Amino acid sequence: MYSIRRYFLYALLLYSLIIVAVFVGYRVFVEYPSDIATIEEHQKRELESLAKGLQLNQENLQAIVTDWAHWTDSHEFVLAPSEHQQYVDDNILSSTFETFDLIAIVYFDRNFDRVFSQGYSFEEEEMVDAKTILEFPLGNAFRNRIAPGERWEGTGWMSTSEGPAAFAVQYITDSNEEAPPSGYLMFVQAITQSQIENLQAITRLQLSFKPTSLEDSETFGVVSLSTPQLVEGFQLERKRLLDDFTGTPIMLLSITHDPLTIPVLMGWSEVLILLLLLAVPAVLMLAVDRSLIRPLWRNTTQISSMVKKGNLEELPQQLPVLELEQMRKAFNKSVQLVNEQQKTLEALSMTDGLTGIANRRAFDQKAQQSWHSCLRQKDSFLLATLDLDYFKSFNDSLGHPAGDDALKAVAQVLAGFCRRSSELCARIGGEEFALVITGEETADAEQRLHNLRQEISALSITHPASPVAEVLTCSIGALFISSPNEDYRALTLSELLSLVDKELYRAKQQGRNRLSFQCYRLPEPE
Repeated sequence: MYSIRRYFLYALLLYSLIIVAVFVGYRVFVEYPSDIATIEEHQKRELESLAKGLQLNQENLQAIVTDWAHWTDSHEFVLAPSEHQQYVDDNILSSTFETFDLIAIVYFDRNFDRVFSQGYSFEEEEMVDAKTILEFPLGNAFRNRIAPGERWEGTGWMSTSEGPAAFAVQYITDSNEEAPPSGYLMFVQAITQSQIENLQAITRLQLSFKPTSLEDSETFGVVSLSTPQLVEGFQLERKRLLDDFTGTPIMLLSITHDPLTIPVLMGWSEVLILLLLLAVPAVLMLAVDRSLIRPLWRNTTQISSMVKKGNLEELPQQLPVLELEQMRKAFNKSVQLVNEQQKTLEALSMTDGLTGIANRRAFDQKAQQSWHSCLRQKDSFLLATLDLDYFKSFNDSLGHPAGDDALKAVAQVLAGFCRRSSELCARIGGEEFALVITGEETADAEQRLHNLRQEISALSITHPASPVAEVLTCSIGALFISSPNEDYRALTLSELLSLVDKELYRAKQQGRNRLSFQCYRLPEPE
């Protein structure tokens, strides 16, 4: 027999799931991808505008170098440079470089051997040797691309000592363009801040240019600006590489896109719409709740509170609905059964099944209580761990049944050792035991532990595999705090056990079958 609450809750849940699934599905698979695609298309156009803007700068530079190269004076100069020095004096001027933002002008003959070159440093504002700007034999690079004397022009990017730069090359001929090419003219143009600002104005992008190389780790995974695809998808910031004429990256562009509306999968408007759609069943639920479900809710709340506190009690108030009253009666019977079983389980859960003394869980709980009690009363506190020497070898040589008997015998000695209710002995590991003693003087506590070690040896449990004695022995590490005060409150039981473990380790290092006893004091403040 099912209650009406279950049927109503299932219907409400199913309705809500359908509404959420339809709404979220439409948003995830239709609207949101459309928003992302729109933004990606916009960003793709921005990158295309950036590439077009850079290309336009190169085309402008190509127009300038073409104007110079298709000039009879330039043609005659390349054919006989020694006879036309006046050409250089009249045309290769600082103002020429500054007007066109050039950092180098190079004249080649038809075989791409350098005829004349001149560099310009914007930092020093003076002419410099072009070889300090262009650090590699340009002629060899172009010679491999075209035949000697071919009518050829081209643009691109190159790495220079002044940073990445644009270049344009044009074959040299007379003003009528009738003479065969006598050589080639190259203009190398620096990337200036004004050019960057112009690009930013055109593209509405925030741009940052940085020289780079193949060895630069920042270039790993970054695609070229010429790549048409938006490989990263929607990003507010991205990077692109600018390649030189050999396809080698020479410049890293950091690009920040125009901050349009950032698409989100679920914004406030979508959340509000979804909440309104779910409000209808919520109102219906409220109406039914007042007349039927509230009694069940009240009992469920009481049960949840009991479970959280770990203390189950019977529900005293009768319920008006048959199913709810049957549930209340069944719950009360369960509480009675649980309380009876809990008492039995608590006793079992705090006892080691083999030895009959306290286990690790009981030790952690009672040792913590003893430590806090000693802190309050400023009473002495002794924490010790006892480990049976070479017990693995004992099990290997005599077998696990003999090992279990030995553990039981040692546990009986420990149980007799803890003669007061405030003292505790427990098995906290395979062959490891722990002790807590309070209210003892230093000498008495140390002597008791010496006696305990001797009592275990006196059991005369034969240990043929032990290198320290013919019988089973133990090593003990102990930490004694004579009068802990508030300064010791920061010490946790875990930290105390760590200190005791160091003493146990010291006892083992000193040869085993011994006690390492330390009177602990807090370190002096620096």
